[in-house]
Amino acid sequence: MAISGLDTLGNKSSGDKNSEKATKADSGNGQDKIKKAMSKEEKIQALKNKEKQIKARIAKLQATDKAKSRKQDTRRKIILGGVLLNLVKNNESLKAQVKSELDKVAAKDKELFANFELLK
Repeated sequence: MAISGLDTLGNKSSGDKNSEKATKADSGNGQDKIKKAMSKEEKIQALKNKEKQIKARIAKLQATDKAKSRKQDTRRKIILGGVLLNLVKNNESLKAQVKSELDKVAAKDKELFANFELLK
């Protein structure tokens, strides 16, 4: 007499192997059924959540690029300013041109150059 699922030698009977395969197949189908069971509203909400995540990633990348661009622009201005200051030291004509252009800037910005020896 065999124990349920085992033959006389203790091996699984062929009937159990088939039922084990069926159980594995059912578990895969169960996941598919869960996905299919999602309502349209749930699917829409899931897609909207993904859309929000993607938009956030895009915004973050754009902000990073914008910050990098501003830093590069600031660095260019600093370097160009240094070059211009060196040129002004040795060129009275250029110094006069720079003073003339500085007269056109806003009053609060002019204050920065009020005591600037290089342009006196």
